[in-house]
Amino acid sequence: MQIGSWKSTMMDLGNSMIRQYLEMWVDLEKSQSQHSDRVSIHNFVLVNGQSFPTTPDTFSGPRMEAKMCFMNATHLALAKSAMIYCEGYVEIYGIAINHAWCVSQQGKVIDPTMTQEPNDRIGEYYGIPFKTDYLQKSIVKNGYYGLLGFPEAKKTLLPLLKGTTKTKTFMAEVKPC
Repeated sequence: MQIGSWKSTMMDLGNSMIRQYLEMWVDLEKSQSQHSDRVSIHNFVLVNGQSFPTTPDTFSGPRMEAKMCFMNATHLALAKSAMIYCEGYVEIYGIAINHAWCVSQQGKVIDPTMTQEPNDRIGEYYGIPFKTDYLQKSIVKNGYYGLLGFPEAKKTLLPLLKGTTKTKTFMAEVKPC
């Protein structure tokens, strides 16, 4: 079976490969933890994230520096007020990879880092849309691009995971496309 046909079959069934990946990690973390108060990045993304499909515009526009998605998405979101920074996972060849990208207010993915090759290797994007002001403050406080990396973003990540940072403070509203 070709990757493209497998991917469309999964999406037709309403299954999100990334959601399944996150659910697997959450179950594993629960089974391995003796502490009921343990925080989980996987659970945080699963609960607060949403799926973003690719469109013909996803890979349009100039490409920014390779392997620097957190920096690239941050710069795009700060430069264009219509762009919203997202962080979570992208599906590449059926594997969930940590990634950052932007979305329009209508939920259209704009990825300044990756390119889509003719073999249709990139599937869904699944992550959390962050408010620009929260993004700016977090980067200054952590001295690091990216909001969900540990230990790099721990100054702002731990309050997110523990629920002491309220959803309305960090999450941007995006209308699904």
